[in-house]
Amino acid sequence: MGNPSPAAIAIVTGGEGGIGAAIVSRLAALGLRVVSADIATAPGATGDDAVIRRRLDLTDAASIDAFVEEAGALGTIAALVNCAGIIAECTAEEVPGPGVRRMLDVNLLGAAHMTAAIAPLMTRGGAIVNISSISSRLPELANAVLYGASKSALETYTRASARALAPKGIRVNSLAPGFIDVAMTDAMRTIAYGEGSPLRRVAAGRMGTADEIAACVEFLLSDQASYVVGATLVVDGGLALN
Repeated sequence: MGNPSPAAIAIVTGGEGGIGAAIVSRLAALGLRVVSADIATAPGATGDDAVIRRRLDLTDAASIDAFVEEAGALGTIAALVNCAGIIAECTAEEVPGPGVRRMLDVNLLGAAHMTAAIAPLMTRGGAIVNISSISSRLPELANAVLYGASKSALETYTRASARALAPKGIRVNSLAPGFIDVAMTDAMRTIAYGEGSPLRRVAAGRMGTADEIAACVEFLLSDQASYVVGATLVVDGGLALN
């Protein structure tokens, strides 16, 4: 990404959430003009000079296409962070329902649509980071078994898109956070704090912070990570060691 010019644009989906908001703030502090895109953003929201806020529905192709057209007119797109993600409850013994399909649309297909639409608008040196989850490696979510599968698929997509876009000078990587101190769904809270809590196995002895994840995203977007292509950076406080 290099040293951003005043006109350089960074797009963050899921920018209203805990991790997404921290990423938006960190990239804005670097001097990038950040477009925060989230379904939770009120229609007509504008933001300020540093952060532009837009509503985006990643399950709606027309919403994505309209957003990309507007974002492309703002300036040179230097970075894309696919941070939007949702969780749907479904056990291994249940037939996946509409909620699971929506989760796959947001967590995987939405990121793929955004990447395919934004990459042609990037110049050499651009970078993309997909936010995955430690759930892609640990089958902790017995009540949401397909959440981890959606994130595993996102990491596979990261590697495939990294290979495709590398010749164009665009790097693609992913980041898998562990348990981060942000608002949780009931399912995640039960897993995090219930009997046999994986938090007891975190080597660091605590949850991570959204700012710590944002710092790692900054690294992956920066020229310091210029030789990091198609990788997944696990930031879990050592949870996966156990």
